[in-house]
Parts: sequence; structure tokens; C-alpha cells
Amino acid sequence: MEAVIAGPGFERALRGCVECWLPKSNDTKMIEVTMRDLGRMVSGNWSLYLDSSPGGLTLSRMSKLLEGSWLSSPGRARALLLYLRFLGYIEPAVSQDNDGREKRFRVTPQLKQAFHERYRRDLGAFIETDPAIAEVAERLDDEEVFRCLAWAHGGLLVALLKAYRPETVSLDMFSSRYSGMMVLAHMLLSGEAGDSFPPQRPVRYTVAGLARETGISRAQVRRLFREAQAAGFMTPVEEGLMLLTPLLAEHVKLLVACASRILAASAEATLTHLEESGRDVA
Repeated sequence: MEAVIAGPGFERALRGCVECWLPKSNDTKMIEVTMRDLGRMVSGNWSLYLDSSPGGLTLSRMSKLLEGSWLSSPGRARALLLYLRFLGYIEPAVSQDNDGREKRFRVTPQLKQAFHERYRRDLGAFIETDPAIAEVAERLDDEEVFRCLAWAHGGLLVALLKAYRPETVSLDMFSSRYSGMMVLAHMLLSGEAGDSFPPQRPVRYTVAGLARETGISRAQVRRLFREAQAAGFMTPVEEGLMLLTPLLAEHVKLLVACASRILAASAEATLTHLEESGRDVA
């Protein structure tokens, strides 16, 4: 991670990645919600991963995926599938290409569109840092490229989530809250002109402005700030002025560096699979 952070173009990629945490004015509701809610983002990613891999999206495969995950348990797979149908993420598959003993689902065009746009932005942030990322980004409109990327990226995230056990303070306090990463992004992007990124000088903010921009209450913003201060991520200077600590900068850089390596590995796996024509995805 230190080598990635010290590499050429990382600071530009860092800012570009943080900008991807904020929705755009013309985003669909599904794109916007996946940026605000970690649970919906992860469950959407799981759905795409299973749908794009052999065996498809079924109850038994979702249950197996949840096994060992700290986010849920295998026994909740049925409830999760019902929830995903309610959200419009998945629907029953029209054609059954299995033996008929288990119902198969597929992701909806709306979910594909939402994650296609998310991948387009995420790949774009790191396009200068890795040639495999640049190639996949250029070919993302190809349905097979998108499917292979969803499989490769989803598989890596599933494995990482099962192994992830932070032992110290982490950015989970932001990511686990609705719009938490949006609050963090607004603070990171509020630095003065000429400051480094993440900003080293105090940044200006208003609780009312953050609540309005992120769609949460003022009380939720204040609660998040109190926890961030207790964790050593932020230090108030005066009313409306906050210092983002070196500890926060370190965690943000590590998160983005890790995201870049996950995307690079996913892009490489995608290209390898596409080159091996006729071979099923393992």
C-alpha cells in the first residue's frame, strides 16, 4: 500500500476516488442509494457476482456466499432475496437453465445500469494508474466485459468481507451509516485552494449544509462528528472550522490504495478470462 500511495498519479486518483463517493444531479435513484447505503451496495454487488458466475443467482448459492460473512448469516439468505426483489435489484429468471429443482433469479436492467455507472466512475478515477484498468474502462460498454468484471470484482469483495476484522479504529464509522461516506467526502473536498489532499489546513463546514447535501438530519451529522473526534479523525478548531487529522488522511489513503489494487486485480482477471475464449469462469 505504501508503494501504491507513493506511486505517480496517486494524489489525482485519490481525489477522483473521493469524488466518486458523491452522487451526480442526473443520477437515477438506484445509483444514488447505492452510494448512500453500504448494505444496498454490497447486496447489489453480491447479486451481480452470483448472476455473472456459473450456477447463477439462487437461494442455495446466496446462502453459501453469506457463510462466514460478518454482514449477515446463511439463514437470512431467503429474506435477503425477498428484500432484493422488493428493491428491484433482482427478478425471477424467465428461462430456467438448471434442472428445475431450484428457482433461479437474475439481476434487473436497472441494477446493471446502476453498477455500470458506478464501475465507469470508479475505473475512471484510477485509469492513469494501471493499464488493465484503462483497458477495461475503455471496453466497459461491452456486455461480456461488464459481466466478467462484475464476476471478478464481486468475488474479490466477497473474500475480503469474510476476512475483514478491523482491530483498531476504522472508516467503518462512516461507511456503516447512511450517507456517512458522503459526509466524509464533502469534508475532504472542502479544503482551501493550494492545500494538499486530503487537506492539512482546517476546512469550513456547516452542519445544516452537510445535512442538506447528504439527506440526513443535523443530529446525525453531529453524532458522526462526535464519534470521528473520539476516534482521533477530526479536531474542532472553532465553530464551523474542523481540522482533519493525519490519522484520517492515512486511513483514507489506505482505503483508496486498497480499492485501486482490488480494481486492478479485477481488471486483470477480466482480461485474462476474455483472452481464454471458451473457458468457463471458475
